[in-house]
Amino acid sequence: MTAVLPTPVAGLVSRFAAGDENALLALYRDEYDSLLAAAAERLGHELAHYRSRVAHKAMLDAWHARERFRNPVAFSAFLEEAVRQEADIQRRKHAALHHHEGQSRHHVTVPTVDEALKALTDELHAPAVDHALAAEEARTMKRAHARAHVERVAAKPRWLLYVVIALVVVVAIAAGQRLIDRASVDVAVDKALKGENAQGLSSGRGQRGMLSLRDDTKVRLGSDTRLVIPAAFAISQRTVQLEGTATFTVSPTSVSPAPFAVRAGSLTITATGTVFTVRNFAEERAVSVEVSEGRVELRDRETGATQSLSAG
Repeated sequence: MTAVLPTPVAGLVSRFAAGDENALLALYRDEYDSLLAAAAERLGHELAHYRSRVAHKAMLDAWHARERFRNPVAFSAFLEEAVRQEADIQRRKHAALHHHEGQSRHHVTVPTVDEALKALTDELHAPAVDHALAAEEARTMKRAHARAHVERVAAKPRWLLYVVIALVVVVAIAAGQRLIDRASVDVAVDKALKGENAQGLSSGRGQRGMLSLRDDTKVRLGSDTRLVIPAAFAISQRTVQLEGTATFTVSPTSVSPAPFAVRAGSLTITATGTVFTVRNFAEERAVSVEVSEGRVELRDRETGATQSLSAG
């Protein structure tokens, strides 16, 4: 039996569309049980305990799109589609996180309607994160540390100051050369991945696939995934491009001197002799990496930021 969302009162929908938070809470209270039922039906028995997450996200999405609702029918139709989309996202996340056979499953307690209303209110009124301000504060702190370091060095013998300055110059030159080399590598990889002879391998929705690359790296493709392999793979470089989700078991004995790397969004994930999973779906707006064995290095090609990630 298909779960059907009740049609709300027209007056409540009008107040909701005008930005009335009391109307939002009233609608959420009225629709909560039906949203849970619709989400559970879409998620299936094993994932039904995630139904409160789906209901929460669907109502939050409706609030952000509230100005488009001119009548109760439009509101209900939006909620039904939001539940469908969020439930599908939760199913894909679960498939990626639990790809290892026999891995334990974590169950989530379903909140009461009052707890759900409080969670929704808390998220609506949470202070917005000012990313620009946080970045500026980090830069200010870094400059302050640099000034303090220079002052400490200046208090030491002058010859030591000259040695430090010379070392800084050498490090700066080396860093600049590394940046130039890295930019050249990125350009070459871009060209290879977009080349006419690059090979694209895809899995359809609900499909899985296993393949072995030319360097003996094993790849397990998830559902709705596309992997691009350049023609020169395992010859001059070992970088592939991923849209979707896949688990890589990297061969540590490849004849190619280049390290194995995966491009996902703006990230480049580099690894040697390791097992890791990458998830890159456009609708999730973030790339996730899970390391099962060994270690990988993450680099954001847009910002230059790097991070090391170990197993677990």
